[in-house]
Amino acid sequence: QAIPVGSYEGRRAVRLVAVDATGRTERHLGTVMLDHSPPQALRPSIERFTTTETTFRWEQHNDGLAPTTTSGTIEVDTGRSGPGTGPWIGYPISVTDGPMSATIATAGLPEGVHQVRVVTTDAANNTGASPLPDLIVDRVQPRVESIQILRAPTPDAPSVQIAYAAYDSVRDVPIGAAARVVDVDRGTTLTHATGGPGAQTIWADLPGPGTYRLAVEVVDSAGNVGRSAPFEVSTAM
Repeated sequence: QAIPVGSYEGRRAVRLVAVDATGRTERHLGTVMLDHSPPQALRPSIERFTTTETTFRWEQHNDGLAPTTTSGTIEVDTGRSGPGTGPWIGYPISVTDGPMSATIATAGLPEGVHQVRVVTTDAANNTGASPLPDLIVDRVQPRVESIQILRAPTPDAPSVQIAYAAYDSVRDVPIGAAARVVDVDRGTTLTHATGGPGAQTIWADLPGPGTYRLAVEVVDSAGNVGRSAPFEVSTAM
């Protein structure tokens, strides 16, 4: 016989009192486990992302008494019109209580920002959906433009100072982004530096006299490389 348990939670003692025709009483004692608490994903973060995949981390937690099952799903909103426009697609994962991580391949997702959630079910059949950080799919190269020579090389100082600006249409070029000056014709890198979003400067040492066709390259957070239009710099003997 089903017995309503309301909102009771936790381990509860159960007593069944039976009285027969003679008035004799029997008591059967036992314990029942009541669990209405859905599992949760706590302290979610993005551990790593590239142009093809993103790895999420979180702490799988369950307030109830029934342990989390060993299966679950990460769901991603695939809407092309912005977060919350759907439909959602699922990536099955194995789940245990404690530290968790899962990697999502982003090759089939459209460019832009996508909502993400992890859905898990515990042994008491409670299902919880917890948000994970937004997934940003970025395959667009940053723009590198507004090239200007701030200091031209001389025979005594064969270094050139270059001003440029870096922009990204999906996410900002991060502070500390890798930047470099390349010799377009020779296929060599003249200098490595760090930059950031917006207006920046970079120095490059020329290997000797001559005319060089250079370009500035910037790497965004997802590893996309943007290159400026080539420009010429000359230094005499």
